[in-house]
Amino acid sequence: MRFMTLFGSLLIGACASTSPAKREGAAAHVGAEAGTQGRTVRIADRFWSGYDRRHAGFNPRIKRIEPYSLELAWTAGSRGDARAAVMAQRTLLTSRRLIDADGGMWDLSLAEPRKNPWRSPVRVKSAETQADALRAFSIAAATWDSTKYPEAAGAIDRFIEAELTAPDGSVYAGKICDPACGIDRSVSARANARMIAALVSYYGLTGRASVLERALRAGAWLAARWEQRALDVSIENDAEAFATAMLALHRVTGEGSWLRAAESAAELIGQRFDAADSERAVEAIRLAIDLWQETGHPGYLAAAVRRFERLALERIGDEPEIAAAVLLAEVELRAAVGGGSHREEEPKQVAAR
Repeated sequence: MRFMTLFGSLLIGACASTSPAKREGAAAHVGAEAGTQGRTVRIADRFWSGYDRRHAGFNPRIKRIEPYSLELAWTAGSRGDARAAVMAQRTLLTSRRLIDADGGMWDLSLAEPRKNPWRSPVRVKSAETQADALRAFSIAAATWDSTKYPEAAGAIDRFIEAELTAPDGSVYAGKICDPACGIDRSVSARANARMIAALVSYYGLTGRASVLERALRAGAWLAARWEQRALDVSIENDAEAFATAMLALHRVTGEGSWLRAAESAAELIGQRFDAADSERAVEAIRLAIDLWQETGHPGYLAAAVRRFERLALERIGDEPEIAAAVLLAEVELRAAVGGGSHREEEPKQVAAR
């Protein structure tokens, strides 16, 4: 059986009804689904058939942590697709070859002739890669019974805390070895936003108060940058990542200030949504779904549907990670309209253990 058929159940499986209040505003847009489903099924078929069965990974040329591809695979696995679950697990376990002696993960490895494609790393350990890896291994540790996942998450977290965390709580851009190793002490809103979300996931796994404290310190730093964006408007280019980080902090603490920050960014996103930027478009769609689930405001769900309709009209290239992002957005949107959720549960308020 082809993975297109297996994945089809994810694309069209959301059939349960939800409350009228939450469906309000979305129903008028759902009729366009039939016109986009054929395209996304073809994208799904191409994505699944492109898996590197010999070496593991969703891209045969570049080996790295690919968060959308992994999340799509474990989402399919959670719906009973055993082969998709194996893909996610094989890829994560094999990706540990990119973890260096200091615990940090190299950004990627480029396939070379007659060499294992995971063994030729580009010698950069960016904060974004550490964040993506920390979140992925944290979720894997909570999902599958293996000590290898929490061990990898712990190693990466120790590297982040020891080498990338600045005195003010923000995280540096990364570590570069070319050939001598040094820390790139520049900071970016996007890297810090992704790190916050990753730390919240790791806190959900460990319950360690110190992990949550680091997420909150980075969150305070990032929120202050957002409040002062008139002095540096570049942060507005990362509004999707910023809002996602703020929402993660709201969910784990219950504090309304984080939710208000997320909604302020969502308002800006609504004014400048661009379907041609596939990755940011997907982030905006998923954020709108999350805000709808958190607040019950029907306008967020309606916005998610409209954005996906626009995204589905754009040309989706051959990059597996972008294809996975689009497919994941559709899975979550159909689940939301149908009254469910395919996203793993974000950590709520939990006592430190």
